[in-house]
Amino acid sequence: MPDLIDLREDKSYDRALALAETHLESAVKSSGDLADFLPVAMIEAAVNRSADIADPAELADFLRKLADSLLGDDGGG
Repeated sequence: MPDLIDLREDKSYDRALALAETHLESAVKSSGDLADFLPVAMIEAAVNRSADIADPAELADFLRKLADSLLGDDGGG
């Protein structure tokens, strides 16, 4: 597993993210009543899978940085 902090800088990451978004969109469209839950469930599944192959502290730091980028610099979203 590449270093998670540097992972988002890799062109392969961009391709993997595009593939994940394509599959997520397809899964949401076909999930019926589960559409509202599916994206969050997929995040949990992905984190659980990542925890099997990445250093837990590094994964937690990666997720904090992702959360910070979602919230924006002002912390309010």
